[in-house]
Amino acid sequence: QGVRVELALVRDDGSEVPALLSASGLPLDGISAIGIIVTDLTEQQRQNALAASERFAKAVLDQTTEPMLVCDDQCSISRASGAATVLAGRDPIGLRLTEAFDFGAPDMGATVEGHIHAAIAGKVAQGVEVKIRAGEGKRYFLLSAGPLASGLADMSWCIVTLTDITSRKLAEQRQELLLRELSHRVKNAIAVVGSIATLSLGGDRPLGEARHSFLERLKALANTQDLLTGTFWQSASLGRLIAAETTPFGGRVSTSGDDMMLGAKASQMLGLALHELGTNAAK
Repeated sequence: QGVRVELALVRDDGSEVPALLSASGLPLDGISAIGIIVTDLTEQQRQNALAASERFAKAVLDQTTEPMLVCDDQCSISRASGAATVLAGRDPIGLRLTEAFDFGAPDMGATVEGHIHAAIAGKVAQGVEVKIRAGEGKRYFLLSAGPLASGLADMSWCIVTLTDITSRKLAEQRQELLLRELSHRVKNAIAVVGSIATLSLGGDRPLGEARHSFLERLKALANTQDLLTGTFWQSASLGRLIAAETTPFGGRVSTSGDDMMLGAKASQMLGLALHELGTNAAK
């Protein structure tokens, strides 16, 4: 009966060699003999380790919810997660990274490939902002790339991860737009206040009367600003504007007619005009 045993053989330098020892009896006339075969398992174990690593990498790619890719030193895609396939709109395996994804500009594509080459050389790239056109729109990602040990002397790979930051980017753009709009509104308000100051404090009227007139006009402007704030300075209701500016006169004012929306500039001017008309009428 034959025997097969896996064991480790020790070299003269103390290093171990995995081996398979097979022994069985030999049918020789009148002689008791055993045939022994020793097989070096180094390459087989390396191949088994690579296969296990491949299965593990595939499982990771199958489970990840973010676009994740494995690229070689030619920037060709050899593995891709499901999210990466969805983003590309087709099977990206075998395509160059810049063929699978539209980065919007040739220089950006060249920059991305530069990071891939650098990652394969051992230099990790983290948080590189890229824009990818997908369908009829565009999405923003943070690209990270790092070397991936292949275990093969003639193969160099890197793993690329794309983290979707589209929502954050759009929020930043909206915030920037609002800040620009706010800056414009503040400058406009300062200009209006300057005009009110010139109108109220000019001439030879007594200081107390001029100060009262100035403060009342500022209050009228503030009433309009309150209405505009509710619509992000886009518009104000004519009915609510009339009500706000005529409230100080109590029941002495009646209104009729359909309501309508006024733009920001028209609301400011009309609000001040209503205040002036009401004040003059009350006097």
